[in-house]
Amino acid sequence: MPNNSGQMAQLIKRVVAGVFWLVLTGLRWIGLFAFGFLQHRRLRIVAVLAVFGSLFFFILVAPQYLDPVSLNIGHLIIVGFLLCAAYLSAWLTEEQKRSTIDTDTDAGRVAARKVRDLRSTALISGLAMCFLIPLAYWWFDTANQYFAVGPAEIPFLQDFCDAQTACTFMKAEQVSWLVYCLQLYMTALPILDATDAYGWNFSGVEATQDTARHLAFSTRLVFDFVLLTIIFGGLRDTQQKISIALARLQDTSEPAVRVGQPIIRPLGKRLKVELAETSQNKQVIENGIEALGGVKRREAADMLWDILQGDPDRKLNTDDRVLIGKALASIGAPAARHLKLYVEHEIAQPANNTRPLEAVLPAHLSSPAQQDVDALIKLLKQARNSTISKILLVYLRSISFRQDQKAELRSFLPILHTKLPSTTRDRERRIVQGDATRLMTHISGKSGFFGGWLQLRRA
Repeated sequence: MPNNSGQMAQLIKRVVAGVFWLVLTGLRWIGLFAFGFLQHRRLRIVAVLAVFGSLFFFILVAPQYLDPVSLNIGHLIIVGFLLCAAYLSAWLTEEQKRSTIDTDTDAGRVAARKVRDLRSTALISGLAMCFLIPLAYWWFDTANQYFAVGPAEIPFLQDFCDAQTACTFMKAEQVSWLVYCLQLYMTALPILDATDAYGWNFSGVEATQDTARHLAFSTRLVFDFVLLTIIFGGLRDTQQKISIALARLQDTSEPAVRVGQPIIRPLGKRLKVELAETSQNKQVIENGIEALGGVKRREAADMLWDILQGDPDRKLNTDDRVLIGKALASIGAPAARHLKLYVEHEIAQPANNTRPLEAVLPAHLSSPAQQDVDALIKLLKQARNSTISKILLVYLRSISFRQDQKAELRSFLPILHTKLPSTTRDRERRIVQGDATRLMTHISGKSGFFGGWLQLRRA
């Protein structure tokens, strides 16, 4: 019998956990569908604010527009609570996924890149819930008179409505319920519970039945549990992880990569501070740039490019530019546009050291969408060194050129090997000359090495 009881308890536990997970997953998909899927943080915040703004507009300002579609304020309030729960569920499940990802593996790093940072969305939905609760009290109390509502009895509210424009689009009863719930929220904060201790009432709302008192206590628990415990507690945990990751940059980039998208902005600020100081901490800079590359998100590429642009009065040294180039290359497709900008940045400054271009050029050329033939021809014409020349000569053999581009190539390919730096070895010059011959063959359309050699001779 005890054994059967234990098995039954385990079964019930699994069933409850399964049902809870199904509900959480369903809410998560609703939250993602309601613009939570947007990867760009600012665009997602604007979309979520627009959703809640529309709800509050129809509830407070224009409820008459709901009649043609057979809706009322109560329906919108329920939808609002559903959206709040959906956004919170999406945030919680994304954070749970982030904590279980092994960023030491390639698959883990790819998975980490897809995890969204929904902290702002969760905070907006928590605050929206706090404003939906008094509206729910106001609407549903019309059918269930559990409270005595008398805003006219409170001089404070009368003065507020007379002196402010709030009551032009909010009924006095709505303002009264808002103040009532704010008082309940304040009692959940130990330092602001004076209204409860002294029995102050600024709202004109008073519980007349035990059911009303139960509802008021539930409201206080929702604020305490949802906003203070879950949301602010989760935000505090994430901030703590960010602080630990920044503190460990001296030793390793792994904790920062594990945090994922939330680390991008604070890490970018930290790197800018380090780069601006005269006594730079090289290890922190190296690990920080590597961490941004490991996060593998477009926002990280934006931050790396912003760091590369930097202060116009201060230029990054060659080592820093090499690190940034490698980090952009490691991000891959999300950084394709930034890789192109990076190459153009280096091409525009012929006096620059060639190491940054050597580090990032193969990754840039690996993405066909990033072909910029005119810029590559310009770079080849500069003859920075044999390594860059060989990479470009091999790559350009796969390109179809315009007539003007062919003419430009024919003008300098025969003498390209003579334009290389004087320190270039003869063997490297011959390799460059041979690759130039093959490119001439490709341009002329003649077959074989001999045809290209004739083109070089005629040129």
